[in-house]
Amino acid sequence: MKRRGAFPKVLEQVLSDRDRYLNLLKEEKDRPIPDAQQVEEYQTQQLGAKLFANAGFGLFGNEYFEFTNYQVAECITAEGRRIHRQMEAMGMREPYNFKVVFGFTDSTFFEVGTVAHIQNFISGCKDKLGVIVELKHVFISSIFYGKKNRFVAWTGNGKDEPIIKGLDGLSDSNPLWIRKWFKKIVVEIVKHPETRFEIIPKMLKEAFSELDNGRFNPEVDLRYTQKLGKHSYEYSGHPRAAALARELDKDKGDLVYWFETFTEEYVASKKCWKRKKRYSVKPENLNLEEYKNSLFKKLKDTLEITGFNVDDLRRQQLLSQHTTNSDQMDLEKPNIMDIPTDAS
Repeated sequence: MKRRGAFPKVLEQVLSDRDRYLNLLKEEKDRPIPDAQQVEEYQTQQLGAKLFANAGFGLFGNEYFEFTNYQVAECITAEGRRIHRQMEAMGMREPYNFKVVFGFTDSTFFEVGTVAHIQNFISGCKDKLGVIVELKHVFISSIFYGKKNRFVAWTGNGKDEPIIKGLDGLSDSNPLWIRKWFKKIVVEIVKHPETRFEIIPKMLKEAFSELDNGRFNPEVDLRYTQKLGKHSYEYSGHPRAAALARELDKDKGDLVYWFETFTEEYVASKKCWKRKKRYSVKPENLNLEEYKNSLFKKLKDTLEITGFNVDDLRRQQLLSQHTTNSDQMDLEKPNIMDIPTDAS
């Protein structure tokens, strides 16, 4: 005879409570005039229950927990994956015939038909699999990256902002300028996919023009940051992190920063000036080409998935930039070669 442990017993009660608060939340939101305080309370209660339920893996996998047991943590993960696969398999069979678009640990994205099909599927998951499933969102436009928990999706409601999950372009370590334009371009693609091939090149041109014409605050907009995960002497294979730690007098856990800069070297054999990449804690001789290339690198996956030829798009922008800036070149000085960051 199997004996149920303490955690499964508590978990059952927690999930039952969450189900109750989700129902109360739905009832309140469906009222002609919802009570904002009640909505907030029910939302807080259901989220608290969800977080507690999800904490099981981390709890039993934490070496400082009195009853830590990594095998229990593994079982929790394995059971979640098993149920996830069962849900997908059930959704693809009769009578649902859903198409699985994307999925990860606790979510599955289906391409479905009617709302009735969705409700029947939710009931089926509870009756046949013993799991509580909720319809979180209905999206009309989305981008999936084939990587765990990375997607962009929009409900089609003008009041809703697109949901952007796990994309490196929005990481706090990126300069504000990159984050700003990355988000604007991704949002434009997912909200207006039918005009993306016309609008996105114009947006990139506007973004680059912002740099070329000095419409930015370098200290705020172009600063890269990194939190030191090691002591400065441990960064043997990362000379930049070690040098920044020393120069800024920072250590493990501290935040360091830098700007992408350049120096100019005259190449006599080619009778031209060549730009060489550098970095500095001062925003002087800013390498604007490096910032442009960084934006392109962050957008690369999104652009490729949505049908752009990234190489052609980059060449068009470079050509446009050189044409725009041709009248600004100093004819007394040999031309500066703009060397892309990935050039040898």
